[in-house]
Amino acid sequence: MSIDIAREHGLSFRAAAAWVVKQGWRDTCTGPTVWRWAAKGIGGVRLERIQAGGKWRTSVEALQRFFDRLTDQGERKGFEKELEAAPSSVARQELEARQRLRKAGIL
Repeated sequence: MSIDIAREHGLSFRAAAAWVVKQGWRDTCTGPTVWRWAAKGIGGVRLERIQAGGKWRTSVEALQRFFDRLTDQGERKGFEKELEAAPSSVARQELEARQRLRKAGIL
């Protein structure tokens, strides 16, 4: 999908970075970061951009689509499965306790 200038809220890359921070999505974000999202992307997902008056722009809606695609990609790659497979702090504590008991000859 591309940016619809008649319906979307256009932003410079600097303004887009400020919007991301203001919304609380990142603690820091800069215009060059947004430029990289548009030019190089993240994991093959690129932020939509449009050139207007010799300047590159994006939109609030394009940022939403970008973050949605990143989320979808992450779920497809199984980030949730990785989190489930990672030992919890309780499981680590239990394992450490068993190791101490084995060393002490109790188990």
